[in-house]
Amino acid sequence: MEDARIEDAKAEAARIEDARIEDSGLEEARTEDLEEIDTIIAELEVSKGRGNLIICVVNAPAYRDGIIRTLSRRFRTKVIAVEDGEDVIQSLKSGDFGDAGVRIWTMPEKLTEELADALNNFRELFYDSGVPSLVFMSQSFLDDVIRRAPDFWRYRGNYYELKGRDRGPVFEAIDVLATSLRYQSKEDLLRRRRINEYLLEKVKDEKETVKILDELGEISYNLGDYDNASDYLKHELKLSEEIDYNRGVLRSLHQLGILAKDRGDIAESCRLHCKSLRIARELGDKSAVSRSLHQLGMLAQATGDITEARRLYGESLKILQDLGDKSGVARSLHQLGMLAQATGDIVEARRFYEESLKISEELGDKSTISKSLHNLGAIAQATGDIVEAGRFYNEGLKIASELGDKSGIASSLHQLGMLAYDTGDISEARRLYGESLKIKRELGDKSGIAISLHECGILAQRSGDLTEANRLFNESLKISEDLGDMSGIARSLHQLGVLAQARGDIAEAYHLYGDSLKILQDLGDMSGISRSLHQLGLLAQLSGDIGEAKRLYGESLKISKELGDKSTFLKSLFNLGVLAQNSGELKKALSLYGDSLKIAQDLDDKTGIAFALAQSALLEEEEGNLEQALDLIREAEALFMKLESPTAENARYVRERLEKKIAVEKMSEGNET
Repeated sequence: MEDARIEDAKAEAARIEDARIEDSGLEEARTEDLEEIDTIIAELEVSKGRGNLIICVVNAPAYRDGIIRTLSRRFRTKVIAVEDGEDVIQSLKSGDFGDAGVRIWTMPEKLTEELADALNNFRELFYDSGVPSLVFMSQSFLDDVIRRAPDFWRYRGNYYELKGRDRGPVFEAIDVLATSLRYQSKEDLLRRRRINEYLLEKVKDEKETVKILDELGEISYNLGDYDNASDYLKHELKLSEEIDYNRGVLRSLHQLGILAKDRGDIAESCRLHCKSLRIARELGDKSAVSRSLHQLGMLAQATGDITEARRLYGESLKILQDLGDKSGVARSLHQLGMLAQATGDIVEARRFYEESLKISEELGDKSTISKSLHNLGAIAQATGDIVEAGRFYNEGLKIASELGDKSGIASSLHQLGMLAYDTGDISEARRLYGESLKIKRELGDKSGIAISLHECGILAQRSGDLTEANRLFNESLKISEDLGDMSGIARSLHQLGVLAQARGDIAEAYHLYGDSLKILQDLGDMSGISRSLHQLGLLAQLSGDIGEAKRLYGESLKISKELGDKSTFLKSLFNLGVLAQNSGELKKALSLYGDSLKIAQDLDDKTGIAFALAQSALLEEEEGNLEQALDLIREAEALFMKLESPTAENARYVRERLEKKIAVEKMSEGNET
């Protein structure tokens, strides 16, 4: 391809890579998952021609389907979607797998008694057929298999557990606040607000006024009216200090601390709760002490200090148990469940949530019930029980809506968006993230806004709406700067660099990638550093600075190889191949393209495969191997067309040129004979 066409191809490669429009579903796979997939591929290769029973745990259906597509590129596969035990029995007994070298079984979400019996009683047939079987199931299905189909479980070969996409800070568990306000519905809150607003005008006693202001502050908070809540509570604090009423000071500090946390000001929240804890201890108010400890535990949890959070929750729980405060006990159990979940102890987390839920249901505490249901949904989602997760989220959402709990509604919508994404429904994910974001904006929930903005921005970018993506990433950047979230700042700068590059603003892209790289280096984020170096290398390449491009790709390549980051490794390999080809180092370029093609096939990265094939075709053409070149460019053209890439036109041009060259050669050979 002429130099101009090569430049077009490279620019197109950059656009598609940076937008991350890939069909495999593995673009956000964890490094350890990619290594496990490599091991599965190796085991299937070794198992060719003989029976084997391999179990692979994957929770998200869309992620599982991406893995199956990857495997289907490497092997002749037969995919059996199991719905009941009869499907297993008939498929095993018939032995009708055509020319498949690998049988892939996808299990349903629930293990029925009939299916458990089939797996137990016909387990030997998985080995007798002479074809390896790879059985996909969710974590919850596996838990049932171990209990109810133990013979099948013991009869297995290897077992793999894949984590799924590396989501980053997108999961939204819901905390239970230490508050004394109990209500049954939004209408109940509105009625109480009207009564208290009337009393505020009539009551003359200053201590009574403080109590009314306190309740109005809590009511406004629970209605999502944070500005009015702040005004009432500040008024309460000022009046309490003027009349030297320490209990009023204590209550207002506590509620203002909760507001500060929700608005992302962790330092101010900590200051207010520490002050309220000191006053509570001076007053000997054990209930207030437990509430302050509870909130400080939430702050420790939010900053990643799990040990301190556990200590504070435990201390709060002991006080509440001594006081016989069941509602408080339920709150503490809920938070201990969140800690267990954060540290990966799903069984313990479920136990805590279920205990909290049981107490809350006995007390009729709808607010805590809603939050426990939500977090049980997250547990179900984490173990791959998508239907159960949806049921929990929707039940929690229904109660949150009845209560007018806007924060709870936003979190449930976000999680339902994650479920939609996991099942491959991108448009529904976008709608749900958008609704969640809108509510968080109304609440002024900065931390939650940053999470939703990032997800919405990525979705917009993948859909090709770069203007909307730019707006969302800039909003995310501003919030991260306000919160002092350096990791979030680096992430936003990088994505804005991708957008600048896509619209051809190379100078701005350099600036943004460079700023992101500096922050990532300060943070020691090696994975982020590798990606930034690659993007800077691509900019240097597009600007004609070949020496700098080679240096940057080389640094990126070294880090991504050490980290096992195959996606970035692939991109750097490919672009080093282009540089070698442009420099006339054809053998080196062919080797680099071959390596990048193998990795792209392992990742089922169709864009990477297409470009590796296209560049290899050009090399074969230069070497005079026209038939091989034609085969390669035809395959590349077909992939570009499937991707609806403009590069398909370039590939067509090369194909037609090769066909003409081959026709001329054949004509010459005919004339000679």
